Amino acid sequence: MSINIPIFNKIIASEAAFDELLKPYRERADRIMVGMNIFLFLVCLALAPLHNTLIAVGVIGLPTLLLSIWLTNKYPGELKTRLFMALGFMIYTALIIHQNGGVTEAHFSAFGLIGVLLYYRDWRTIIVATVSIYLHHLVLGYAQTLGSPIYVFNNPHFWVMFGSHITYFLPFITMMSYLSIWLRREGYSNQEDLLALKRAELKLQQLNQELEHRVEERTAQLKEAKEKAEVASQAKSEFLSSMSHELRTPLNGILGYAQILRRDRHLSPDRDKGLKIIHQSGNHLLTLINDILDLSKIEARKLELHLTDIHLANFLSGVAGIIKMRATEKDILFQYEALPDLPTGIQADEKRLRQVLLNLLGNAVKFTDRGTVTLEVSSLQQYRSDDSTFETTLRFEVRDTGVGINPQQLAKIFQPFEQVGDVKRRAAGTGLGLTISRQLVELMGGQLQVSSELGKGSTFWFEATFPVVEQVTAQDQLSKQRRIVGYQGKRRQILVVDDKEENRLVLQNMLEPLGFEIALGEDGQQEIELAQQIKPDCILTDLVMPVKTGFEAVKEIREISEIENVIIIAISASVLEMDKKQSQIAGCEAFLPKPVDEQKLLALLQEYLQLDWIYEDVAESSSSDLVITEAAATQTLIAPPPEEMELLYELAMLGSMKKIRERAIYLVELDEKYAPLAAKLQALAQGFQEKAIVNLVEQYLTQK
Repeated sequence: MSINIPIFNKIIASEAAFDELLKPYRERADRIMVGMNIFLFLVCLALAPLHNTLIAVGVIGLPTLLLSIWLTNKYPGELKTRLFMALGFMIYTALIIHQNGGVTEAHFSAFGLIGVLLYYRDWRTIIVATVSIYLHHLVLGYAQTLGSPIYVFNNPHFWVMFGSHITYFLPFITMMSYLSIWLRREGYSNQEDLLALKRAELKLQQLNQELEHRVEERTAQLKEAKEKAEVASQAKSEFLSSMSHELRTPLNGILGYAQILRRDRHLSPDRDKGLKIIHQSGNHLLTLINDILDLSKIEARKLELHLTDIHLANFLSGVAGIIKMRATEKDILFQYEALPDLPTGIQADEKRLRQVLLNLLGNAVKFTDRGTVTLEVSSLQQYRSDDSTFETTLRFEVRDTGVGINPQQLAKIFQPFEQVGDVKRRAAGTGLGLTISRQLVELMGGQLQVSSELGKGSTFWFEATFPVVEQVTAQDQLSKQRRIVGYQGKRRQILVVDDKEENRLVLQNMLEPLGFEIALGEDGQQEIELAQQIKPDCILTDLVMPVKTGFEAVKEIREISEIENVIIIAISASVLEMDKKQSQIAGCEAFLPKPVDEQKLLALLQEYLQLDWIYEDVAESSSSDLVITEAAATQTLIAPPPEEMELLYELAMLGSMKKIRERAIYLVELDEKYAPLAAKLQALAQGFQEKAIVNLVEQYLTQK
């Protein structure tokens, strides 16, 4: 049963902390008290022969001494030890009084005991000592009434007893004096320690407050810096979006009309060359704009990969075909090596994977003047993932025998706007290709790596893991080799809405020659009115327009029952993902960025209007190509001198299609009778048919 007295409970609770604080000093006091007990035990031994009290000393004094020694070693500084020390001191005092026949004055011993116990600074030991003293005096006082003397003055041997008191108390007083001095010194030290501890505690609290204040200030600074960074990032994104929009608008007119004008089959070589330069320059500027936007998205961590099913062989063949034409123009050999065990299909972001490969291969061709450029694709391993789908790790490696890169330049080739190598070659790029490629590869879970030796060539490679697709349809590449001239079935009506006249005219001139009926609108309000009036099969709408935006117009059209199902394709110079998503939310079926790519536009129209195209076979010619008539192609082939045929054979074996076309022009200049053979060579070279050229030339070499 516990005592529930608040003040008493508070005192008891405080003693635990006080005991822990003074424990080192109380351990020292315990050792001193043991020394005092040893002294008193020796006094008792000295007095034993006088009154034959050796048995009492052995029975009472020795166990008390041994127990005090054991407690000091076993429980130093603890309460049980202190309480026994107080009681033990009184036991020795009573023993000495007994040895002197009850005539020894013990008050000085009692007062000395209280002085020693004060060092403990423990009220509990004081209580034990005080109670013991009063019990001792009570017993002896009662004994006096029975005729037993208590005070020394009642003893007839006064001087003997006085001398014995002096002899007995002199060492005791000396020890008490020392203890008094030590008590004062240690008490002062304790006070200093407590004050130092208090000052340290206050200092710690102050430091904690200062630290908390600094943390709050730093947190506020970081928050402010984060807000400023977000504002700056938003301003940067808005600036890039605005600049992209403003640049894409004129580019739409430039690239749009370049595509339209190149349809003309009667263009002179000079005009055709000029249109190609316009188209290439516009595409170069568009690439720079796209690269800057991509880099901005990557830095802001807003670029995401959009996975689709890819027919791997068809995809790689398409990439190889593009690079092969570039390599042929420089008279270097391009090799595409697809090692065995490649999967039929994979899931990947086709656009981004193609972008990386074309960047690496384009650089390889640009920095190679002779020799070969090689694309090697291999499957390192296939395994089943945790969700039971098959995955494959593919290695893409691009090797060239070009100029190479020195070790100093290797360290910075992946930095934005850094270009290495010949200054003349640097002008052909933006300096962002490798930076973006590396970061796109990292998004795919790989790491773009490079090794190079100056003057001998470079190797770029990366490995990435893709989900395997067992069944995927290969894309038809035939349409890319044929020109669309119309479509079958009834005439389709398309409403083109854009606030810029040049953008409306580009789409009109692209689509009208193919048989579409075109209606034009200038803003969102006209879009709604014309859509209700003519009920078009498809609407091509800009998004940012006056009066009403494209977003607003599309939403209203979707709420009009008679035209709510019309096909709507957004065509905008705002190409951020947010704009694309907003157009889909508003109700657009598809999004097409400006400048408008004719092939992509026609592909969307085919998908949503279910069109069957009418094609015309076409082979593009360059300004250096020889213009050949059908009649010339059917004439008898007359071979030039053997040395010319040997030179053609050598060029064919090297795969130098450009030089073969140049040599064909030279043969016509040499003699008109070689025109049929030159025409044949020109057609085969333009189709990159190396084997056919080798077979043709071998026939005439054999005849000679």
